[in-house]
Order: sequence, then C-alpha cells, then structure tokens
Amino acid sequence: MAKRATYYPEAEHLFVAEGLTLESISQKLGISTRSLQEWAKEGNWKQRREAFIKLASSSHEKTYRLYNRWLDHAINSENLDIETVYALSKLAPLLKRVEQYESTVTKPNSAPKGLSEETIAAIEERILGKQHNITEPKGE
Repeated sequence: MAKRATYYPEAEHLFVAEGLTLESISQKLGISTRSLQEWAKEGNWKQRREAFIKLASSSHEKTYRLYNRWLDHAINSENLDIETVYALSKLAPLLKRVEQYESTVTKPNSAPKGLSEETIAAIEERILGKQHNITEPKGE
C-alpha cells in the first residue's frame, strides 16, 4: 500500500500523459507490472490516455486555426496592428515545436521529447504575458 501512495500519481502520469507502456513504467519505478495493471484498471488509465490524446490533437488544431486567423487578419488588414505582428512572429516558430511535442505524447511507447516546463513557461510569458516562477527540477 505504501508503494501505491508513493508511486501511483507518477505511474498514472507516465501512462496517461507520457504514453509509456506498463512494462516501461515497471522498470522505471520498480513496481511490478501486475500492480500497475491493477492500478490502470481501477483508474481507467486507458480511457484517460485516449481522452488526453484527443485533447492534445484538439489543442494543436486550435492553435493552428488561431494562428491562421491572425495571419489572415494581418494579410487583409490595411492598418496592421503591432500586437498581431508580434504575436505572429512569436507563435510561428513555436508551432513546429508544439506539433513535435504532441506527436510524441500521442504515440504510445515513445519516449517524450519536446517542451520542458521552462519552455512552456517561456511561451506563455512571451505570447500571453504570464509571469512564472520556475523552480529547478527535482532529482534529475
């Protein structure tokens, strides 16, 4: 029971959001595959992974639609505002990185490569003006 309390949230994240197999998670966390199978069944991890993949795909599509709407506005506007130009200039190079990140997340059995917390915070800060307090990663 102590292992469950300690490792369940991380195991769930690795399966649902990171797309790792139960075998990979077992090796990484030192938890038996059988225990992970029980946890996954109890927590509906497969359904939650499917929902996560759908959401990631939807977010990617929405981001591209937003970018294209801003781009169309910029092209068709006689009075181009600086905010739109700035947003486009910052968003354009990031779209490919978002696509690469989401493609690794949506492919089960692949090791995620992509945006770190720091990169996401930087994107939010530059595009949305949000301020973040980044802490150092724990024990890596």
